[in-house]
Amino acid sequence: MQNQKIKILSNTAAQPQQNKIKILPDIKVDQDRQPFFSSLLDETLMTILTNGNKYNLFAYMDKDVVIEQFWNFEFEGQNVFKGKKISGVLKFQPDHPARPPKFYFNPVQSNGQVDQVIQHENIYGDHSLCIPMLNDQVWNQSNIPYDILQAIEHIFANPNWVEGSDAPANPIFSSKSEQEKKQIQLKQAKFLPDFKLNSE
Repeated sequence: MQNQKIKILSNTAAQPQQNKIKILPDIKVDQDRQPFFSSLLDETLMTILTNGNKYNLFAYMDKDVVIEQFWNFEFEGQNVFKGKKISGVLKFQPDHPARPPKFYFNPVQSNGQVDQVIQHENIYGDHSLCIPMLNDQVWNQSNIPYDILQAIEHIFANPNWVEGSDAPANPIFSSKSEQEKKQIQLKQAKFLPDFKLNSE
């Protein structure tokens, strides 16, 4: 079962486009803790397999070097992005779980613009996700990676910013009408690949 889990969900070779986004040097890679993150990844993969989530999850690679501290995460979009592959990189702090990780969405490659940010109320201009769970002030060390992945998927389909609350991550997009938002996202969705499990 262990080998099947890795084959289905953690096949790095099946993802040649994983480096679409430039990984910012905002989080130090702790080589001594890579075995810890590797075990954490295996545990999370087993939870995904047990619960039947349609997720692809695998360690990040940089110039053929596997970085177990950073995880590629892919899930199927909903609403305007229904059926499309939404992907990004979850970066754990070297002292995890003392501090919250960060999540960066991969850009949309459209009209020759490789670094186009997905337009969404909770996504900043640097592709990072604004999500309460990963806020320094509210971070709970008992949060497990599986819960974080579910929260990322949920907030992408259900933006939590409403007018009158704290400033959204993308104020220009958030200020548009619902119809304008839909049209913008529909244009981007056309350039995203369809979601497919690595096992298919």
